[in-house]
Amino acid sequence: MESSDAKMLLRRMAQRAAHPDPEVRERSLMVLFASRDVGDWAHWKRVLDAVLSLPVQALDRELIAFLFDLLCWLDPVGPGPRGPKDSGEGPGDQRVPGKALPAARGKARAVLRRLPMDLQDRAYPLHSLIAWGPPIPRPYRRGPSRHAWLRRLRILGPRLRQNRPKTWAAMTLRELAAAWIRGPRTAANRFYPGRWLQVGRPILLPPGSRPRASCPGRIAPQPGFFGGSRCRTLEHLMERTARELEAVRRLALAVSRKKRRVVLSLHNATLAACSGWAFESLGGQFPDETSRREFYGRVRERARQAAGRFQAAAAPIQSLWHLWEERLVKPKVLFALWEAWGRSRLIPSKAAVLDRYLPLFSPLVNAEKFRRTAARLPFSWAGWLPPHQALSPARLYGWWKERRMLWPRGWALLWALLEEGNLWIEEGRLESLVVPWIDKFFISSRRDRDGAYLKALFSLIQGLEGPPVILFWEDTARSAEPSLALALRRHWGREEFLGFGVFGDGRFGREEAERILGDDARPGCLYVLRPLNDTHRPLGVEGIFSGTGPPSLDPYDSSWKDGIHALYAGTQVEPLLSVPTDADLLPGWICSERCKVPLGVFFRRRLRRLVLGPSRPSARADAPPDHLWRLYARWANLH
Repeated sequence: MESSDAKMLLRRMAQRAAHPDPEVRERSLMVLFASRDVGDWAHWKRVLDAVLSLPVQALDRELIAFLFDLLCWLDPVGPGPRGPKDSGEGPGDQRVPGKALPAARGKARAVLRRLPMDLQDRAYPLHSLIAWGPPIPRPYRRGPSRHAWLRRLRILGPRLRQNRPKTWAAMTLRELAAAWIRGPRTAANRFYPGRWLQVGRPILLPPGSRPRASCPGRIAPQPGFFGGSRCRTLEHLMERTARELEAVRRLALAVSRKKRRVVLSLHNATLAACSGWAFESLGGQFPDETSRREFYGRVRERARQAAGRFQAAAAPIQSLWHLWEERLVKPKVLFALWEAWGRSRLIPSKAAVLDRYLPLFSPLVNAEKFRRTAARLPFSWAGWLPPHQALSPARLYGWWKERRMLWPRGWALLWALLEEGNLWIEEGRLESLVVPWIDKFFISSRRDRDGAYLKALFSLIQGLEGPPVILFWEDTARSAEPSLALALRRHWGREEFLGFGVFGDGRFGREEAERILGDDARPGCLYVLRPLNDTHRPLGVEGIFSGTGPPSLDPYDSSWKDGIHALYAGTQVEPLLSVPTDADLLPGWICSERCKVPLGVFFRRRLRRLVLGPSRPSARADAPPDHLWRLYARWANLH
């Protein structure tokens, strides 16, 4: 189809998208938004031109959402992981040649003057919207309410632009809407100064990296999404999740105690990742400070000696690293570069980001091949996602560099911990020892096609002198045939693994795991189980938070956390998440002690307080003064 014909067709479809007949509207939207050739940014540019050719009153709500999605994704003044220091973008990028972007902002300004209800729950960056024009919802469009609202926004706008927040703390339209939306079905009928103080003050709270060591016993009243009953719902969910962690901790310690052997507890990200937070620091598992210091000293010595022994194991460890980065790093890097390439196709001045990071990722991505094949990569544009879900080339590069540096050091330390721990247990100097490790050991979305890494990891651990008992924690929203069970049955020997509940062959339920493992657990076998029980009652975060009060969680299904990116915001689990395709319902932050805290950091801290108790040093302090544990915790993604 010729370009001019395509433009004419899309303009007709944009006009018909507002047709009163639902079938006509749906067919028109299908033409506009149906799957195109992968990487067809020219099509999205033509859709944008079609949208700009129509008056605001003639635009369907889906086209208005598309306009805001594209603008927020493109606009250099929007929040996100990029900035003048780390992306090559700066104020000069605002001088984009052509008329499309200024026209789109003008159209957005007209929409914001009469803010539609359909946009109010969207996570659009607030300081971008205010820069285009003040968002005026229906309750504030007339009389004194309008004047009072505009006066607040005139004060708020410059302060938002001056105080550029961290990505996870960026304020969005969804948070601002709490000023006039009281609940799922109620809205204010005029401007209330007291309500504005409740919502407006938290907007400007400074971001903090973590809650205080004490961590409050209850969640403080929240503005925005977690206001009212949703705050109680979140508290209820944390209490139920803490029971999962207690069950995991209890079983792992019981197996180590009964079998007189170190337990290596593997927690697969992301559904079972939080169960890895159930354990105190390694030093907290020792009866006294003298024992801890002696054990750490011997572990350090073993780790130094392991450098020579690792010469023989260097090839398998390096091979495992290549598998790990091929599975977890490369897909994210390709997607982030593909998005940068897409922006450069729409706005040529934004090519600086791609030009900067392509050479830095050269060990993973061939620059020439990428530019040649970018249009054929199997990615599609997901629209605007909340700021905490953005994939930044800068952050990806920093994460990848750190993991590459830690990889051999962490293996030497793990080796030393397992061998010295087994020796102390055999000598009766230690009752039990559990060594947790959180990682993406298996990618369930690939079904049975991701078994090579886990099998290679298992083989390497079995090569240790006195290998540990390995517990593999995984969760699933499937009632049958979860991906991990499928992969194990097809590619592992029957004597190499034992699954419980949905991960097994029906012989043993999750409730029998502690008894069976206490009697029969052995090295050389992978034991796979869910954190709590075999209950299958998928809830989904929308169902949990959609009501006017705390929902009933009984019977409780631990898989409710599936697909919620915000629960890990700010933690080491966050980079292990899959490439995001859908917008999070939950925000990436929560208010705690007069500052904004990443929701994932708060979630982790709250769970550890509930499981380990407020008086335990390991529950109060995430970074004990011992360098050895800090190093291992960084390597094992425990923070």
